[in-house]
Amino acid sequence: MVETLPFCGIRYAPRFSKPEVFAPPYDVISAELRDTYTARDAHNITHIDVTPAGAGLDWYDQAASQLNSWIRQGVLAQDDTPMYYGYVQHFRLADQTTYTRRGIFAAVRLAAWGEGIYRHEHTRSAPRADRLNLMRATRAQLSPVFGMFSDPELQLSAWLQPPPAAAVNYTDQEGTQQIFWPLAAPSVIANIQAFLADKEIVIADGHHRYETALAYRDERRAAEGNPSRSQPYDYVLMYVTALQDPGLCILPTHRVVTISGMPSLPTLRQLLSANLAITDAAHDAPLASLIRPLDETGTAFGIYLGKGTRWICRLKDSSSGNSAQTSDSADEQALDVSILQDLVLEPCFGIDAGALQASERVYYTISEAEACARVDSGQAQAAFILNPTRLAQVWQTARQLQTMPQKSTYFYPKLLTGLVMHTL
Repeated sequence: MVETLPFCGIRYAPRFSKPEVFAPPYDVISAELRDTYTARDAHNITHIDVTPAGAGLDWYDQAASQLNSWIRQGVLAQDDTPMYYGYVQHFRLADQTTYTRRGIFAAVRLAAWGEGIYRHEHTRSAPRADRLNLMRATRAQLSPVFGMFSDPELQLSAWLQPPPAAAVNYTDQEGTQQIFWPLAAPSVIANIQAFLADKEIVIADGHHRYETALAYRDERRAAEGNPSRSQPYDYVLMYVTALQDPGLCILPTHRVVTISGMPSLPTLRQLLSANLAITDAAHDAPLASLIRPLDETGTAFGIYLGKGTRWICRLKDSSSGNSAQTSDSADEQALDVSILQDLVLEPCFGIDAGALQASERVYYTISEAEACARVDSGQAQAAFILNPTRLAQVWQTARQLQTMPQKSTYFYPKLLTGLVMHTL
């Protein structure tokens, strides 16, 4: 069990709080997108949360100076009393189905993996170093971790009805309505705190930010003689939502692969046929729509090889991967991404776990159109179109102290950065 507490958040003052100051998380913002967001407004959160390409260590001090300047100027202000913060997102997926996801921002007490808080993926050293440098300089958590907890009755939703005059309420360029407001009523705060007291949390997104907060806590505690009382740095800014929330959506993350010495199509098909049943895919529908109905009966993914070559691949041996996927087992081998890695990418193309981590030969995208376009343009030789990982698989894998391959999940929509920050 973990403490999930109200806190005195730092927010944009009302006259500065507008759509142009918010942005997605740092890890989905490219150098070009950073330029786009910083050009939108002089106070866009990206100015201080996203490290410019090629920046030296002095940039982190500049970001801290900018943050402190915004606070002095009244651009940002800290709330006087601890509270939770409600966050609702109304959005539409590609099939035009509409969803609503509800959750709160809270200060969650840091714990080692498996001690009330669980992960489903490993992290990379470079992003951890970047986030730690920023946290050391700013002494703040600017962007939230994304967590989920079990709430079968959806009790949290009862406290998450946005008021007419929410602090933030606008529809972004992707069509997502973003609604954010403070939950200041003492009775609501008390009810939420009591409700969350016995919960455990699985990290959905933001593993690097969580591990950075752990490292920063350990640094500060060591430097300060391990204080007996809880300190602000013992907690991490986190958005939490119910595992059962109908708006908790995972999108597939397709793999686009660069292959040197690409085998001929007959040779490749023969190689893949050792473990996979391969059929030619019809050309009148996206591969994603063709493999989605097959998800209920086992592993299925599509391959696009350019020049009209589209295959649907299914695992042959129903006694292994397929049966595991439809049971309650969280066996990593039951995951489509694991089967793709173990039976295709590594044995056929030599793309092992190290190559995946380096991201040298694999490009990830949630767009099938983009994946196929990269093959058509010659930037890559194959696109692998996947079904989304199931929420139950994420939860079970994490709770069994296992991890998934890199980029197994893409929780959508992303959380906005800049709605509320946590000072350390």
